Amino acid sequence: MLYDTLLLDADGTLLDFDTCEEVALHYTFAQNGLPYDREIKRVYQRYNDALWEQFERGEVSKEQLQQLRFARTLQHLQLPGDPKTLNRLFMQKLGQGGFTIPGAEEVLSALYGKVRMVVVTNGITATQHSRMQRSGLLPYIDRTFVSDETGSQKPHRQFFDYVFEHLPQLDPARTLMVGDTLHADMLGGQQAGLDTCWYEPTGCKSDEGLKITYRIANLCDLLTIVLSEEHAYKIR
Repeated sequence: MLYDTLLLDADGTLLDFDTCEEVALHYTFAQNGLPYDREIKRVYQRYNDALWEQFERGEVSKEQLQQLRFARTLQHLQLPGDPKTLNRLFMQKLGQGGFTIPGAEEVLSALYGKVRMVVVTNGITATQHSRMQRSGLLPYIDRTFVSDETGSQKPHRQFFDYVFEHLPQLDPARTLMVGDTLHADMLGGQQAGLDTCWYEPTGCKSDEGLKITYRIANLCDLLTIVLSEEHAYKIR
């Protein structure tokens, strides 16, 4: 086989973050006696996504991200509430969400014992470890690296250097980075000198000119890439 190690993103690749987020947001707003609907979710996601992009570029801290996403949402919607309280409740509920992407466990089970699988994720330490534990996927995973612990986040090279340092047997030439985001996962893997596999289930997003090694729309396609010598999904 071409690869003996997979670096796997968590949210959007193994874990169903959309469902986790929906449950946590509904709970958080309800606990504070606030309304919650699609428009409120859309406003929150707009601010949250923008802040995460800033966080990945090193422009805001974790603490700023957590407080500002709710502060800006409440201000935009002219709703009362304490951003710190909302964020605390949200993070508690989010950490209880172990929902997985369809096919994730089946793929990991099929690859178990054949390649080493390591989770590399941006996020908050306690939340990500809790969600991985509740997902039922941990028996297949060798190690989990969370940006909150490594001191840097994907796509920064320091994150991957930390992973390489703590996995001394890892050979970058035989390692595949698998994830669903262009910036954090594909660019990060590319900058670290790794082959990359973009999990893009819609099949219609632009790769923005990044040199991606593989592109798949179904996680099961990863089995063909890893277990087959033909590598039918390779972008040439």
